[in-house]
Amino acid sequence: MRYLTISVLFLFMGNAAFAKCALEDEKQALDLKALQSSMMVAALSCGQQDAYNDFVEKYQHNISDGGDTIRTYFKARFGSSHEHELNRFVTKLANKATQESMYISSDLYCMRMHEVFTALLDMPNQQFANFVKGYHFETLHGISACS
Repeated sequence: MRYLTISVLFLFMGNAAFAKCALEDEKQALDLKALQSSMMVAALSCGQQDAYNDFVEKYQHNISDGGDTIRTYFKARFGSSHEHELNRFVTKLANKATQESMYISSDLYCMRMHEVFTALLDMPNQQFANFVKGYHFETLHGISACS
């Protein structure tokens, strides 16, 4: 578990991409999108597509609801340019996740991400929101919770 925590924290270190704030449910959805983006990069970089597919299948409801929340957030924040800004945001998340994956050797990165996939797939669904909430994804996506 210590390696899992270190792995996830290491992945989400870095400069903020956006400097806005979000309500709690919006922040949760943005954090989930950051996690999903990191898992996608791991799937492609490490040949862990089956684990990624299992992750998406297991948390399909969370991912879908989160996507709806993010679209609403971007519509409210950017109006008619929300689709462009959302696409830009998703691209930046993927690029940032890819950059984070290059900070360590590919073997170590893939081993750590395998541990993250295993933890996510083994945990009860009820614990998923707390797992996502337990990490500081705003360092990856740059949007903190409004106070």
